[in-house]
Amino acid sequence: MKFSTVLCLAVGLTASSVLAQEVNIQGCHCDANDTDCIRECVTNTNGCVAQCGSDTSCYSNCIQASWPGQGGASKTESTGASATGSSEASNGVSPTASSDASASNGASASNGASASNGASASNGVSSGGVSSGVAPSSSAAASPVSSGAVSSGAVSSSVSGAASSYQVLQRQWDTNTAWVEDAQGQRHELSVNGGPYTIDGAHNVIVGDLWLLAGQSNMRGFGFFDSRGTHGVHCFQSNEVWGTVPPSRPIHQLATSPRAIHHTLPDPTVRDPDLALERGASLVPEFAERYRQELGVSIGVVPCAHGGVTLGQWASDGGLYRAMMDKIKMVGGWFTGVLWYQGESDAVDLDLARRYQEAWTQWIDRFDRDKTMMDRKPLFVYAQIARMVTDGTPDLDLAWTLVRKAQLDVFLQQQGRLRLAMIPTLDADMDDFIHLSAKGLQTVGRRMADAAIAMIRQQEAPVLYVTTATMVNFPYNKDKSALHLLRLGFNQPAPDFEASPSPAAFTIHDTQTSARLDMIYSARLSRDGHLDLYLTEKGYQQLAAAAHGRYVLWYGYGRNPLSGNLVTTSNLALLACGPVPIVMTGSLH
Repeated sequence: MKFSTVLCLAVGLTASSVLAQEVNIQGCHCDANDTDCIRECVTNTNGCVAQCGSDTSCYSNCIQASWPGQGGASKTESTGASATGSSEASNGVSPTASSDASASNGASASNGASASNGASASNGVSSGGVSSGVAPSSSAAASPVSSGAVSSGAVSSSVSGAASSYQVLQRQWDTNTAWVEDAQGQRHELSVNGGPYTIDGAHNVIVGDLWLLAGQSNMRGFGFFDSRGTHGVHCFQSNEVWGTVPPSRPIHQLATSPRAIHHTLPDPTVRDPDLALERGASLVPEFAERYRQELGVSIGVVPCAHGGVTLGQWASDGGLYRAMMDKIKMVGGWFTGVLWYQGESDAVDLDLARRYQEAWTQWIDRFDRDKTMMDRKPLFVYAQIARMVTDGTPDLDLAWTLVRKAQLDVFLQQQGRLRLAMIPTLDADMDDFIHLSAKGLQTVGRRMADAAIAMIRQQEAPVLYVTTATMVNFPYNKDKSALHLLRLGFNQPAPDFEASPSPAAFTIHDTQTSARLDMIYSARLSRDGHLDLYLTEKGYQQLAAAAHGRYVLWYGYGRNPLSGNLVTTSNLALLACGPVPIVMTGSLH
């Protein structure tokens, strides 16, 4: 059931959003199923963006000159070098990156975008050898060469072919190296600590960890840009060309994608590509910086997210999933992990919310099966959804709660089997009714990095949630009166919270009527580190008279919990959780 047309439009959930009949990409028109037309259109428009920048008159003339049916050149004339790798310029990449992509990718961005050809296979290799840190020795023809002189017997099953400029080669965790084959067929072992490398005609190639970015708009990034961050991130961009993206530019630029799925599913940054240049702040820069500082390893990201999509639209037989799997092949087939942020679109539909746990379990299982060919299971770090600030019904509150609960339940069920981590977002700052701000995304990016780092170090990525709520009474006035409170227990011993939370973050509910009971007047940290919720006398009497299990406690219930601000000194925030049965006991002196 949908709650309102306006609400569904806001997150991209309309009945007409399944498939459009025509794709309009910055001035040219394609049938929704005509992949070749879409790919060529993207190539031409990317070239015009690179040529004209923000000059709209120049851009209009360029489109007319390059796109058939607009009074311009033929298709043969419009797919020349001007489009080659040029989306790097539109993504904020230096001119050097664009010019090199033109030389190394062959002729056009559409060659690199083809899943069958692959990004690496499309690069022309003009000269042999590896420079800037690893130079072939005189014995290079006989054996692989590296700064560590590893023998050919140590070659991993993952060997990259011709590299692209700005590409990140996935490292082997046991050696901190990656193998690459040059134009002469010689294999070279490159180190994380070396580089950037020049391999044949490709420059600024590094060895690091590859992370896929998947989900919907909060993973795509829709915060207003701020001035934080100085380091660019190596990115297999939406146009499927490697480049570097500075913090002031969007990681996802879906309007430049050659894939029909990104032009048929609605997304405001596809309809208006300029919007992403103002609202495209991402969690990636913070994730990448913390990752590099803690591990000494740079990352490359592969953006696959799309705004406003449900989990069903990410189903394994859908276009988004297929596009992601294609991109995995295009970047070499090996990667470290996935960063995932999705669920808001399911949380506005109670029927979808009720099925979310089953659907999420099936999705994770399918992805795990699809990646069994890797020598180790990829890491999977996902966010529990945050808040939605809007009027709504009790069903809408229930739907948001069910999705958050499903995300936690699946984590608890799967964490022993998969390399899985989950991070909270309730306290993240927002830029509108549903999207996180740049500041909020930095918080999420830092938490995702901490979770990933813990798993890479073979540690458990910590999570925090309430496990028990026990009633205790503190008599006073010669036992004629008493304070009544719920003492909370957690899955981790004695969490060191920064400050006492607002009592509004916790709610008590009647399981028989679904009513929310207003009886918590204070939440306090005791001197010995306990977190206690103080109850009204009337509320206590109501709980005491009820059968066990009738009343339960929630943290972060509903679409917009008033204050989800429970954070430890180590930046571990409390996950939305519940229902926690309330246990009645005697007095505590």
